[in-house]
Amino acid sequence: MELEARVLRLERANRRLLLAWGLTLSALLLVGAQTTTDIVRARRIELVDERGVPLATLAPARNGAGGELILRDRDGERRASLAAEPGAATLGLSGGRIDDPAGTAALRADADGAALGILGSKAGLSASVRKDKPRIATTDAKGKETFAAPWR
Repeated sequence: MELEARVLRLERANRRLLLAWGLTLSALLLVGAQTTTDIVRARRIELVDERGVPLATLAPARNGAGGELILRDRDGERRASLAAEPGAATLGLSGGRIDDPAGTAALRADADGAALGILGSKAGLSASVRKDKPRIATTDAKGKETFAAPWR
């Protein structure tokens, strides 16, 4: 009788352990399936450093016209961006401070053509092709055009 009670108790414990093992395995498979998907869908993806400074952001553009990728330096200053909107795309690079546009470059392509702008300490260069009309121009530190082709 004592042996029979002991066997029944061990069988119940065995069933509980099998149930716990099955639930654990199911949970692991469920978590594993969620973390190894081929597609990640999110409204915004932000990569931050150990201090919480956002270094890369992939999100809809603020104007809602398309998507935007922004890269920042360790101080959180915007250094590069890539934006897409219907019929146009823009690439921007910045080496200067937010309040000083020195050391910036921008490239934009749209249905009318393409344009490249480069700004040094204050002087700049622009090149564009708009509706099959090419143009190259330079400006001095005061913003005055110093060269243009074709001349206006």
